[in-house]
Amino acid sequence: MVYMDPPFNTGNDGFAYKDGYFHSSWLSMMQDRVTLVAAMLKDDGTLYAHIDYTEKERLRLMLDSCLQYVTEIVWRIGWLSGYKTKANKFIRNHDTIYQYSKSEKPLFNKTYIPYPEGYVRRDGNAPEGAGYPLEDTWNCSELDSMNSIQIISFSKEKVGDDSLTQKNENLLKRMMVTSSNRGDLVLDPFLGSGTTASVATKLGRRWICCEIGDRALQSAIPRLKRVIAGDPYGISKDPDVQWEGGGSFKYVVLESFEDTLNNLALSRTPQQQAALDFTAAQDVGGLREQYILRYQLDVESRGSASLLNVRAFNDPTAYKLKAKTPGSDESREVNVDLLETFNWLLGLTVQQITAPRSFRAEFERDEEGRLQLKGRLRQSDDGPFWFRTVTGTTPEGRKTLVIWRKLTGEPEQDNLVLEEWFKNKQAYSVRDDEFDLIYVNGDNTLENLRVDPETWKVRLIEEDFHRLMFEGTEA
Repeated sequence: MVYMDPPFNTGNDGFAYKDGYFHSSWLSMMQDRVTLVAAMLKDDGTLYAHIDYTEKERLRLMLDSCLQYVTEIVWRIGWLSGYKTKANKFIRNHDTIYQYSKSEKPLFNKTYIPYPEGYVRRDGNAPEGAGYPLEDTWNCSELDSMNSIQIISFSKEKVGDDSLTQKNENLLKRMMVTSSNRGDLVLDPFLGSGTTASVATKLGRRWICCEIGDRALQSAIPRLKRVIAGDPYGISKDPDVQWEGGGSFKYVVLESFEDTLNNLALSRTPQQQAALDFTAAQDVGGLREQYILRYQLDVESRGSASLLNVRAFNDPTAYKLKAKTPGSDESREVNVDLLETFNWLLGLTVQQITAPRSFRAEFERDEEGRLQLKGRLRQSDDGPFWFRTVTGTTPEGRKTLVIWRKLTGEPEQDNLVLEEWFKNKQAYSVRDDEFDLIYVNGDNTLENLRVDPETWKVRLIEEDFHRLMFEGTEA
């Protein structure tokens, strides 16, 4: 299931999103997201898109181009209230939620609203547990004494601190209960204050949510921490939920365009600078202009952290970038998770990530001058030889082992320890084709361990990291 609550493009919502696009800019922004999430829906999946009158028709045309229309749900935003309007106009007090699907028969768990206590149907029969079907107007909650539907609205709801959210947990609960089951995956490309993730957690759904800028760090993540701790808000006390906390979530901060620019480190030799300062180079269309336009970023920024400095892979725990501090223009150094990034670049279905282990070793040379271990490889918390591994499967189905290590600057020692660790400390069974691919950072001699008829291959992490990171570009 997908739930989308994008900026309505009214220009005056007063929240963290940019909310005053031209119609064409707004549609371009939405097209990117709609196309991606539509492709990710399963055959019985459902997309809900929350919108108001400003972009309602344009959004529907876009959704019509890639999914099948199911219905339009009326969401009342306030009882006897509504958006502020100009004089001599009716008060508008509803939004629209479009329901679209991948196929003609999306999952639909029919939901019934219980009859009020003591209510008697006209035929005199009100069986226990009976109710009336949930209509397209999703804020109908009970029947009055005249046997007609009483329309009420879900009010704004606390999210665990002083802030409020209009798209409250009951709304999201109804959609999730209707269009997903426990264990299913819910996607929200506009995380906002975190309502979708909070409800999915409480209802036993898995979730993936995205957010731009600093909103997630300032609002959603603190809220989700409170949810895991057992917050009492929203649907937590519902009889069919009774949320008491638990679970976990992971968040990943992606490098922004501004961070990339802040991490470009330009280097120019004195000879290059002298050539650019030459009088003839200053002419329009001359050497200086052509160099800046065509070569400066490509040549002088090579090796910048933001463009992948593979020399820094010697210590995979120490790769750093300058990242913009949320809420300010200042930057601070942060560690980059190379291990996690490479998993995503490979598209790896991860089976296991081991805890890091460090070792110590002593060396000696044999009569022929070849380096060998003196004694055994010994595990030690402060040892210089550090390893961490990931095992999983690539999208092509290839069984893969990724070996990350810290290089000491002594290649002969590093590779001798790698071979010893691989054979004896890990006991990997290369002889029965346990792996198809083995990745290692740094030049190595691991393939020396392969014997016929084994076919496993060793690849350098640095080479495929760079290839995959810039695939489809001319970098």
